[in-house]
Amino acid sequence: MNKILFVLLSLLISLQSYSQEQNEKEVSFLLLGDIHYDLLEDHDMEWLSTKPDDLRQVTKEYSVFTKNTWPEFSRIISGQVQKHQPSIKAVLQMGDLSEGLAGSPQKAIQMANSAFKAVNKMNLKVPFIMTKGNHDITGPGAKEAFEKVYLPNMARLAGHPSLQSANYTTTLDDVLFVCYDPWDRNPEGLQQLEKSLAEGNLQVCHVTRACDSGKRKMLACIPTR
Repeated sequence: MNKILFVLLSLLISLQSYSQEQNEKEVSFLLLGDIHYDLLEDHDMEWLSTKPDDLRQVTKEYSVFTKNTWPEFSRIISGQVQKHQPSIKAVLQMGDLSEGLAGSPQKAIQMANSAFKAVNKMNLKVPFIMTKGNHDITGPGAKEAFEKVYLPNMARLAGHPSLQSANYTTTLDDVLFVCYDPWDRNPEGLQQLEKSLAEGNLQVCHVTRACDSGKRKMLACIPTR
């Protein structure tokens, strides 16, 4: 059951992205939902014990799912990237890479490093493009860990060395990816998102609430001309 739950978080999508010189080109990406990668040693358990529902979720759900299913799940992802036809051009991850709730700044750094270590071990050979999730920045020190650990790794994995925030765009195989950070109060991110969406016809969203609710994390895939 746990394996099924994790596998269902991944959805292989093929985007009929554009026509050029009357020849249609099919572009494939692997789309991953919330992963909530979680190791018990990455939590301050004394702090977590003050939050009973979060304690239950961490100890009974996500850490168990990670332990029991991550090895097989990551093997399946790596296999799909290597073998799927048409070939997969990138892996898209929709946020909540980690469970969060580490409990201290030190543990938050440790948790972020653990999550990216797991991603690195997949050795994907294609860009890994991700957006920010609420769990990635939840708990003491989590926002700082996102700046210190997440952003450099996101830049490296996406092949986007100039990436400096979770509001960014990147183009791959004539498809424009727009990653929007709803927790960033700078209006430029939303303006860039609105402009980009107006120029395309496809978006992939984590949730379906209104963009101005401040609760949405979005990764939009926009075919360019």
